[in-house]
Amino acid sequence: MTQLLKFKARDPRLNLPPRSGRKRAEANFVIKFMHAYLRQVASSGVGGKHFALPGFGIADFVWIAWRNATNDDEGTALSLERLKARLMKHRLTAFEMKLVDWRKGFAQAYRYGHFADRGVLVVPPNTAKAALEHKHLFQHLNVGLWSFDPDSETIRKHVNPKSLGARNAHARAKAVELICRRANFSKSGKQFYSFSQRL
Repeated sequence: MTQLLKFKARDPRLNLPPRSGRKRAEANFVIKFMHAYLRQVASSGVGGKHFALPGFGIADFVWIAWRNATNDDEGTALSLERLKARLMKHRLTAFEMKLVDWRKGFAQAYRYGHFADRGVLVVPPNTAKAALEHKHLFQHLNVGLWSFDPDSETIRKHVNPKSLGARNAHARAKAVELICRRANFSKSGKQFYSFSQRL
């Protein structure tokens, strides 16, 4: 069961000048990665792009994958509390994506580790080469470093962070609650989206 949600956060790339080619390129990168991730890595779960948690920034993409589902209604919004209890059991991953500035992306992905079980920076292969020169930083601070080639849709996990849990349990609970409320709203409003659909 896959539930792509529409969060209300404003895309931070809209703050860039209207003619910025990078704005469109990064937006396309996010969408292509999201579709490739859902096809290749985590085909079932709940999440979406541009997830904002006050004080922690706006993650390009968050995802809670259903693991070891025990029945067919895993993740359905039968009640807000039941959905929240289920989501709390599964791993929350927050992704930051950058085309060039991996250092800024690294800092943001690290910040997401306060509310997510894993923070992962996703960059193109060329940018990954530069970031890998500082691989020890990713390993030491438990931040993931993945590369994504949008042409071949290849995802490579150069540094896969350990799922140690969010550094701030209260922030994680708040993040899960926000996802739950959006999922519950979408369920009642029949606004779930298949990952195979174009966004």
